Amino acid sequence: MKKTILLITFLCFSLMLYGAGVVVKDKMITLKCTGISYMGSGITVDDAKAFAVNDAKRSALEQVGTYLESHMELSNNMVTKDEIVTYTAGVLKAEILKAENKVIEGTFAIEVTINATIDMDYLNDRLAKIKDDTELRKMLEEQKRLNDKLTKEINQLKTTKQESVPEKSKNIAKSLEAADYFEIGFKAQENGLYEEALKNYKKAIDLNPKIAQIYNNRGLVHYFMKDYAKAESNFDKAIELDPKLCMSYNNKAIIYYERRLYEQAIKYFNMVIELDPKLEQPYYNRGFAYYKLNQMDLCIKDLKTYQNMAKNKYGDESRVAKFIKDNEKYVTPAPATPQSDLISVPNLYNNSQEEAKKKIKQAGLVLGLIKSVTDEDKAFNRVIGQSLKKGEKVKKGAVIDITVNVEASGW
Repeated sequence: MKKTILLITFLCFSLMLYGAGVVVKDKMITLKCTGISYMGSGITVDDAKAFAVNDAKRSALEQVGTYLESHMELSNNMVTKDEIVTYTAGVLKAEILKAENKVIEGTFAIEVTINATIDMDYLNDRLAKIKDDTELRKMLEEQKRLNDKLTKEINQLKTTKQESVPEKSKNIAKSLEAADYFEIGFKAQENGLYEEALKNYKKAIDLNPKIAQIYNNRGLVHYFMKDYAKAESNFDKAIELDPKLCMSYNNKAIIYYERRLYEQAIKYFNMVIELDPKLEQPYYNRGFAYYKLNQMDLCIKDLKTYQNMAKNKYGDESRVAKFIKDNEKYVTPAPATPQSDLISVPNLYNNSQEEAKKKIKQAGLVLGLIKSVTDEDKAFNRVIGQSLKKGEKVKKGAVIDITVNVEASGW
């Protein structure tokens, strides 16, 4: 797990200056930052301005991250600068002070100056929630990855073929605007203003209908409003767009649990755990789904795993320990399987889907789910994940899921 985030306490609240102009006064951080974007080759002035604002925001977050890392006390664990930047991004407000056209090294550019502000009370509240809210933490990390991706695409425009620059530039600018509406919608969601959140999420989706997180959050709003059908359809859309977005599988599982469809819930909790086995909450949730099905051995196993991972992070260690103690007597020990009846799991990595199917059948295993993901750093149309480890000894007929790397469909 990532380190626990705890409340920030400033050493003092009097006026302080740091580095290039970070000012802290009355629980507010303010600083001025500039961002630059180059124009031409199909990049319009409006698009360049949006790119320059994004550049200025990133500069502000870097400076604030450096400042906070050096000027805060934490009652327990320290956090890294990268974590600070990730969890502060949605709290930063930017006001454009001026935008100027310039010529830099013979190239037309636009330079934007922003006034960036961060409300420390709001940031403290955000960090307090992250401590106990895996969903929020994962969402903010996904937002950071999205912005990093868009920034990388902005930088790549210089080497893009001229005929395709205008369309790519416009799409990136729309995505940045969509991210802004997403943040506005999320703040409304946090405050229980669900209709306002839905309105802003719709604006974000209209600008870019391919950001999975927005559908996930819109699904959560519908869930809070007790509209489970719309919630599930949004989670499904999020999964379709990003098969690795584990929070959507988790949210879908919870809907099934509340509808008392425990087997379906377990299926989706399994997916969450496979995507991110370091998350402790899915083990807790899956454990009680097994309890509802009277599968006490699996229930206790999951709760012990949760207990070992979470320790007393959520203040429930004694309660979980008592539940385990009270119910362990109902666990039936599984008979030992003779070593001669076990088979070895084959290595399926870097195999094509068809090759993997043949190996699974030859080994005496059963193919389960085939999940498709997109990872540009790995070879396409190859297996990049398997639910049973290679060389593991399992019973004949055991089910194995595989993950196949496929090319993204693009815009």
